[in-house]
Amino acid sequence: HDNHIFNTAGIASTIIGKIFDSNVNIARTNNGVLAGLVSITAGCSVVDIELAAVIGFIGSIVFNSASALIIKLRIDDVVDASPVHFFCGAWGTIAAGLFATPENVEMAYGTGSCGLFYKCN
Repeated sequence: HDNHIFNTAGIASTIIGKIFDSNVNIARTNNGVLAGLVSITAGCSVVDIELAAVIGFIGSIVFNSASALIIKLRIDDVVDASPVHFFCGAWGTIAAGLFATPENVEMAYGTGSCGLFYKCN
């Protein structure tokens, strides 16, 4: 299942880089893959696969935006660790609270909780 997530995020990051920088950057693609995986880590046990791909895709947008912000603020982060791990980790934590399905939360934790976009038991 993780293949869908990092494929989606890596492709999105490559396309975003091509649109805004007019080139394909392998470091951006690799960080896009990592951004997708970091984004889904918090919610991997409670979201459906389709939403995991969406979360990864949004994680790629978060990564690219955060990377641009870090550069604009003149903060030295040569390998883009902050955009990948901090910003995408924060997005992933929020995403888990939004997209957790009642069925998956029940299976994983045995509670009647769910994400904001679902009706809980």
